[in-house]
Amino acid sequence: TIGFCLNRAHFMLSPLAESVGLDVSQLKCFLCLVVGLPLSFLTRFMPPTVRLVFNGGVGLLWCWIIYGFSMVYLFASSMTGFFAIQFLPRPMMKSVVPTILFAQLCLTHIWRQWTDYGSWTTDISTTQMIHTLSLMALAYNRYDMQIPDEKLHPEEKKDKLKAFPTILEAVSWLFYFPTVATGPTMMFERYRAYVYNTDLPSTLEPFLFSLMQLVPTYLVMATEGRFYGVQEAIPLMASWPFWYTCGWVWLRGACFRYRYYFIFNMSSAGTIASGAAYNGKADPRLPLAQQIKQKGIYYTLTHLLSADVDSKGNRWDGLVSMRPLGFELPGSPVVMISSWNCQVARWMRVYVYERGVRPESGKRPADVQMLKTQMISAFWHGFYPAYYWFFFWIAVTVHCAKMIRRLFRPLILDTPIKPVYDLAGIIVNTYLFSAAGLCFTLLDLGLVWQLSKALLFIPQIIPIAGILFCMAAQASGLVRPPKKKAP
Repeated sequence: TIGFCLNRAHFMLSPLAESVGLDVSQLKCFLCLVVGLPLSFLTRFMPPTVRLVFNGGVGLLWCWIIYGFSMVYLFASSMTGFFAIQFLPRPMMKSVVPTILFAQLCLTHIWRQWTDYGSWTTDISTTQMIHTLSLMALAYNRYDMQIPDEKLHPEEKKDKLKAFPTILEAVSWLFYFPTVATGPTMMFERYRAYVYNTDLPSTLEPFLFSLMQLVPTYLVMATEGRFYGVQEAIPLMASWPFWYTCGWVWLRGACFRYRYYFIFNMSSAGTIASGAAYNGKADPRLPLAQQIKQKGIYYTLTHLLSADVDSKGNRWDGLVSMRPLGFELPGSPVVMISSWNCQVARWMRVYVYERGVRPESGKRPADVQMLKTQMISAFWHGFYPAYYWFFFWIAVTVHCAKMIRRLFRPLILDTPIKPVYDLAGIIVNTYLFSAAGLCFTLLDLGLVWQLSKALLFIPQIIPIAGILFCMAAQASGLVRPPKKKAP
């Protein structure tokens, strides 16, 4: 009977999905997010135990509607990871548990590529990717329970477990319905604090503001249909002027990003409505001119034009997914990375990039750690060659930007050239990430090569040339890196 109902719903939604240009599974995911918004408000008025059961129960229902019978494997693999964390010895939290979790995820990725190569349909791999990061963090958080706080990074101290979750808490956390299909990733202690908080402030103001943010992202997303598809455009680029090809790639990549802004920010709106995104009280805001002077215009605008802080001083940035202004008006590639899929970026920073260097050493992560972090991100996404191309060049671009920033930025900080430097950085960074992002969507390395060739490999030449120029300038003595301050 359940199978018949699912098949019937799939059949009924097919014409609507085709009319709006979505796969049926994508449409079902979107409808679940929409229905979840008013349900999120209801959870604020529930006692903790009811909230736990409701969050997990609705999330499991969403998975059944979107994924069908394949959610049985999703649930089984998630519980396997959870029980491994609960019962395996503590030293295995950093080796055996990650191996189990990534092995399960790899099976899903391989099955997807074997049965549906090159498709962008929504399946259990999306939720399993989220669960993999959540459970790996839980394993590290359990390992950190016996480590003194002074030997942990600030974010590790925040995530450190106070008590191991019960099965009910774990299922409710993993299948929390506003985030189960699209993220963001949430650390367990944050979820526990939300579930057992019976004095959450009103979420209406930040929720309405977050809904307002969806309007411009939807309008830009709606214009995307006017462009050729990337695969359709590649053969035509040979007949286009080179400047037109570069401009098309820049604009096409920008418009493509807005579909992610829309869907991820809708998920974030659900976490705000329920109160899970509550992040305590904010510091009193400084006057606008002083904020800009201290933190820069891009940082200030990004946070002012968001639902981060309401009029009563409550912070709602605990589970922010995207910061569109931070990505579209970036101060550096590092800002772009931290503004895109923010909770995954935080996970990669805390549990991969910084994890290998302990606070007591006083050292910063080595440059090669960025490459390692980006390759793990590629592996987490799957086995399409374009993923590894994309994340490799992101690592190279970030390394180039760090060298330029370290060597040249101090020279122009208080000069009239500084605005030109900032504007050039925005143009170059957004162009490089637009080109890299389109390569990511192509999946196939042959198509990536054709697109890169049409662009004369400029997105690859720019960061390499920048690194070589910085190395030559430093070796010749033209510029010197600033001296490190004494501790």
